[in-house]
Amino acid sequence: MAASRPRPWTLLRVAVVASALGLAGPVTAQDLGEHAHWAADIEQARGHLLASREVYRRGQHVRAGVHAAHPIQELGYRLWRPVAAVDPDLSARVQAALKEPGRAVQARLPVREYDALVERTGALLDRAVARVVPEAVRSDPRFLARVIDALLTAIDEEYAEAVAEGRVVLEIEYQDAWGFFQRLRVLWPSLRRRLTGAPAAAAAGADVHLAFLERAFPGIEPPAAPVPVERVKQALDAVGAALRAAGLLGGSRP
Repeated sequence: MAASRPRPWTLLRVAVVASALGLAGPVTAQDLGEHAHWAADIEQARGHLLASREVYRRGQHVRAGVHAAHPIQELGYRLWRPVAAVDPDLSARVQAALKEPGRAVQARLPVREYDALVERTGALLDRAVARVVPEAVRSDPRFLARVIDALLTAIDEEYAEAVAEGRVVLEIEYQDAWGFFQRLRVLWPSLRRRLTGAPAAAAAGADVHLAFLERAFPGIEPPAAPVPVERVKQALDAVGAALRAAGLLGGSRP
């Protein structure tokens, strides 16, 4: 009987421990993939919290609570378990911090305080990434490209669920896609700054498609006439294609 394949978080834990012990060698494609997969989960969690913050500002407390719960309900231990391999205390803090927004919504925390809570949680998640992902991986443009590509896929999936027959039928999914896009907007300039020469020129081809996506996600409230799903998918695919043309990704998006 063939041996079972290790779970992704198990592979990542091995890589993290090896790095912490000084046993890690040159950055490999497997290193990039495993770390990027986890970092993309972190980015999705941040996107959910951004959506929660925006609807909370509008007094939509029930909806804010739904978005605040998504990191725990949809991602859960995948977010903090790799942190425990190198820093159990930080892992416990991450787990506790991700539960705080939901409690704050239930307690009807003042909007300004809820904004600050989301910012603190985001900063803690950034610290977790810096602690888990070796600097050699984080500084490799291919790592950030893979995180971005994972966000492209997540946006595609959420938007396809949100829009049907020319209207938004599931606002929560639209707002999830909006939150993920906000994180994509943050990460993209950071990637572009790391590129020079031909890779930079190839990646620049995505700028026009990202500008189009800005129109698809004008705000947390869905537009009355949403951009068709196929047009959003085309733009997302084009961004991924630009990353591949820049030599930052292998293969194609599913």
